[in-house]
Amino acid sequence: MNEPPSGQEPRPDPYQQPWGQGSQQPRTGADRQYPPVGGAPYGAAPPRRKRRKWPWVLLGLVLLAAGGCAAVIAVISHEVSKEVTVEYAVTGDARDVTIAYSFWNDDGISSRSETVKKLPWRKTVKTKGFTKGGSLLISLSGSGGTATCSVTVDNDPPKTSTASGPSAAATCSGF
Repeated sequence: MNEPPSGQEPRPDPYQQPWGQGSQQPRTGADRQYPPVGGAPYGAAPPRRKRRKWPWVLLGLVLLAAGGCAAVIAVISHEVSKEVTVEYAVTGDARDVTIAYSFWNDDGISSRSETVKKLPWRKTVKTKGFTKGGSLLISLSGSGGTATCSVTVDNDPPKTSTASGPSAAATCSGF
């Protein structure tokens, strides 16, 4: 330590604690306390860092999207393997009715056609696959009469339509 010019008091060492009431010795070496960097006084808590919220929001959105995709895949896989029963029915007093029906299955669409001399007529088909349903079309002959088509899928409410008169037609679809 340099000696101060005459008439001035020596400057205190900033790296050394002041002496106490005679019971403390000056600190040296490893036990010496240095003033903190950044200007925080001794004993004060360091300033709190702001926590970033966007990583947590991003993580939440990613987890939400992954959960949604998993739910969609689960629903689709369940629907693909689900078997449904489609019941076609035609009732009424018409004679010589042409009936054409179709349904979707794993191989695509299957279509059948029949001419029925006397009603009622019923057909039950079991199908499996993601795309289910089909259509039922009835055509009355020139002799007329009335016929009602009805399609029921797995005990849901039936889709119905009625044809009356010579050469009339009706379609049940949208199931």
